[in-house]
Amino acid sequence: MESRSAEAKTDGWRRGWLFSAAGAACWWAALPPQDFAPLAWLVGLFWTWASLQEEARRLPLRKLWLVGFVFWCVTLHWLRFPHPATGLGGLVLAAYLACYFPAIFWFTRQLTQWGLPLVLTLSTVFTALEYARAHVLTGFTMANLCHTQYRWTELIQISDLAGGYLVTWLLVFVGSSVGYATWQRLREKSGWWLAAALMAVALTLGYGGRVGDKRLSQQAEKIALIQGSMDSRFDITDWQAQANTILRQHMDLSLQASREHGPLAAIVWPESMFPYPQANLAEDVGTVEQGGWEQPFPLDELRRQIEYQRDYARQMAETLDTEWIFNATRYVYDVSGEEIRYNTVFHVDRSGEIQGHYDKMHLVMFGEYVPGGTWFPAVYSLPGMPLSGGLSSGEQPAVLRIGKAAAAVNICFESILPHLVRRQLRELQAAGESPNLILNVTNDGWFRGSSALDLHFVCSVFRAVEFGRSVLIAANTGFSGEISPYGKIVSRAKRYAPDIVIATPELSTRQTLYLQYGDLFAGLCLLVTLLAVPRALIQRRRDASGI
Repeated sequence: MESRSAEAKTDGWRRGWLFSAAGAACWWAALPPQDFAPLAWLVGLFWTWASLQEEARRLPLRKLWLVGFVFWCVTLHWLRFPHPATGLGGLVLAAYLACYFPAIFWFTRQLTQWGLPLVLTLSTVFTALEYARAHVLTGFTMANLCHTQYRWTELIQISDLAGGYLVTWLLVFVGSSVGYATWQRLREKSGWWLAAALMAVALTLGYGGRVGDKRLSQQAEKIALIQGSMDSRFDITDWQAQANTILRQHMDLSLQASREHGPLAAIVWPESMFPYPQANLAEDVGTVEQGGWEQPFPLDELRRQIEYQRDYARQMAETLDTEWIFNATRYVYDVSGEEIRYNTVFHVDRSGEIQGHYDKMHLVMFGEYVPGGTWFPAVYSLPGMPLSGGLSSGEQPAVLRIGKAAAAVNICFESILPHLVRRQLRELQAAGESPNLILNVTNDGWFRGSSALDLHFVCSVFRAVEFGRSVLIAANTGFSGEISPYGKIVSRAKRYAPDIVIATPELSTRQTLYLQYGDLFAGLCLLVTLLAVPRALIQRRRDASGI
């Protein structure tokens, strides 16, 4: 008898584990570039079946962690390309992200034992932990479940109500409703959940059809988005030759854009594609001792270099004969001689005079800084460390004005964090700037044309819907493109190849509910989820006391 019970328990664990793995496989297959989007609706179904296994309710969490680890290793495989250190970092990141898989089942189990319906609990917990992932350890939202539906424009319009988190909730709710109803074979009033799921999808598509059909009358003048295709590497031996190649490719593409599509309001280059830094030196600086020099750097020589690099940028702008937006490292030397470095987007006019700039506010850990590096600079000298020094974070957002367009700028992976983009837009609106366009410049040349390009681009589709703004992207190796305020991909450049996108984006200052109220929905999901913690503590105390 005990043998049969143990065997049934093992079978329950095995089935539950296989169902959880099937859900993870559907999630991965639905993400771009695989793009089998309908499979995303099965994630909630399989994970509901896993949760309904009698013995699966006590599934070993380490096995669920293993499912998550494999999922994230496959999804983030492209982190191995930039450097061996980033490959190791990718494994660490996958190990951390994998913790959310057992966490979903644990929180769901606790709340359902409290009497809450499994269908609502699973969708709420899944959404809550997706929201938590966006904030913990600087935040990571690539490969969210909602991103699988980026081509279904009518469906994702609800993102302007509560962000992409609402789309994730819907996907899991519908899948879980079907899973629960089929498991119960439509007994015990489970059919009501099917009806609720159908009603939720109908309301979503009705809202999406009504909102997504609108078109805006105001458009910006033509903006050229230049996509070079240069692999980025840490092990460059001939820096000058590489810089010349990058400049020649981007200048040729820019002149072609002007010749074939001019006149242009502006030309936008991707991140890091202008290799010469721009610097500011305090007038009364006495000496400069930073930047890796063992002896104080001669100020006359530093001033000469700064002026040379600034003149080079002026000459480039004059050659292009249009407004030019480019990215470069910005050095600031204060009166004490300390060197501060920023990742900066510059906007210059036809004569090369700087009209505005934006310093990146949210830096990439281990890509632009090492934790603790500010207090212990020696960490950048450790063997195998790809970075020679860390960057500093910008303090405020910026608008770059290009004709009728007022573009709020973000750099690289800043576009994957909806709460960061929202904060920037809100701060700019409070300052009277009223941005009507979002501009992202990025260098995805580290990832060799892999799925990183797709996962990054899709994030901007959701930023467009969430904030009711067109999004323009200039990306090294791809994907550069234009996305409408309703998430439609108007144009997208080739993958891993030089290309030009000529954008005439719709301009909008629409005040979406998500822009106004932010992550209220996702925050409520998290609050409900965290109720599982006191419930578990109370139950543990009761078990210990024998009550």
